[in-house]
Amino acid sequence: MLDKRAEFGPFSFDPVSLQLQRGGMEVQLGARACALLAVLLDARGNVVTKQQLLEAAWPDMIVEENNLAVQIGALRKALGEQQSGQDWIVTVPRLGYRMPIPASAVEKFEQQRPALAVLPFQNLGVESDQEYFADGIVEDITTALSRFKSFAVVSRNSARAYKGRSLDVRQVGQELGVRYVLEGAVRSAGGRLRINAQLVQTDSGMQIWANRFDGPTTALFEVQDQITDGVVAAIQPSITRAEVERARLRRSSNPTAYDLYLQALPNLLSRDRKRALDLLEQALRLDPDFAPAAMAAGTEYLAGYHHQVRGSSELDLERGRELLQQVLPQCGDDSSLISGCALMLLVLREYDRSLDLASRAVSENPNDSLALSAAGIINLFAGDLSAANDHQLRALALSPNEYRAHGQLACVSHIRMAQGQYKEALEWAQRSLAVSSNYTPAYWMLAAGNAHLGRLDEARNHARELLSLNPDLTITRLRKGLHARDMQRVEILFDGIRIAGIPEY
Repeated sequence: MLDKRAEFGPFSFDPVSLQLQRGGMEVQLGARACALLAVLLDARGNVVTKQQLLEAAWPDMIVEENNLAVQIGALRKALGEQQSGQDWIVTVPRLGYRMPIPASAVEKFEQQRPALAVLPFQNLGVESDQEYFADGIVEDITTALSRFKSFAVVSRNSARAYKGRSLDVRQVGQELGVRYVLEGAVRSAGGRLRINAQLVQTDSGMQIWANRFDGPTTALFEVQDQITDGVVAAIQPSITRAEVERARLRRSSNPTAYDLYLQALPNLLSRDRKRALDLLEQALRLDPDFAPAAMAAGTEYLAGYHHQVRGSSELDLERGRELLQQVLPQCGDDSSLISGCALMLLVLREYDRSLDLASRAVSENPNDSLALSAAGIINLFAGDLSAANDHQLRALALSPNEYRAHGQLACVSHIRMAQGQYKEALEWAQRSLAVSSNYTPAYWMLAAGNAHLGRLDEARNHARELLSLNPDLTITRLRKGLHARDMQRVEILFDGIRIAGIPEY
């Protein structure tokens, strides 16, 4: 919680006295508006969910969401507009609100602001089942751009929240905290490919680069490289050729294998685990050396075992181990492949190797939110809790509006649990559920945290919800996959869910 004076623009806010000043003169605010302001400022530019805000302004009360809208409106009126003409408080669709970073912290956090977002490309093809193709192109371009160390790129999952929406790039820039957006459209039919792409500056809405690409679908990789080169040249013309070559994806030489990989990606996002793994295994049968497919499959097998999702078994563990050995020699300086291998090594209890690879991935690209998130998870279970917290918060700062951030948020919740900060753990777990309502690790935290705080009714309710999602769950089963170098970091979780009613056997 905000515990010291925050400075932002012409304002100064004291969270202790609940006093807001502008240029030394007091600005009249009600107690609830002050409570909302404190939470928004404390988030340092990250999204705060509506539920968090309701709990902050109306503790231990059940109120309608309209009350929150009224108080946010009053707060906006009191603050007025920034010099840019934008509101101080930004609405993040379907999630909540966010505020700019306090001026006193700008120098520290400015480097964490992402510079670019690749928005979902429109699919102009006649086949509705080709949507995955346009999404796959965006995935590859985002991955390629994220490998440049000179600027940061918002994760594809954050940008995906804008799919199918009519967009104002200025609004997108404010909501995601980016200077540029790349947008485009894809048409693929009859073996031919057409892609239109443009790079737009968000503060002015000015188009600073655009191009149209036509050719056979077999030229897809060349087109993606041309788009990447054009964007990089417009944003950072001083980038070296070595960095450009580093950004090239390890692609399959088999077009069918690549197409299967693209089809698997949306199934991974929707948590259709069986379908995703089936597609990835088909791709690997066609091209056994296809590293991105092997990493995606390996991390999914081992993550399922780690969380003991329904249907996971020792076979998943062994298949994950096989795929790890396949990917490791191909990592090179690719931060995404390195961090994926680091996560797999964690599940296999090779803690030192896992930490070494996680550190290497972040060193290769400090702006890769996935590498930072992996380092956060690995430090939680095998390293330093402070480092785990820093890495995970940095990953969240690089991926605002991340509709798949539930894993990152649940990780922060577990860090707070391991630190004995149960109330804070519950807040982060609720944020995780606001993003994904059926993410089981968030329910672990809610059941355990409430149990440790003596809120047994709430703990039991969350335990029942957890068992409805995973009826086979027992503490003994969970112990098979969930482990740590310092077992106290998971024992505190096991103790809590045991009190909440999760059976031992």
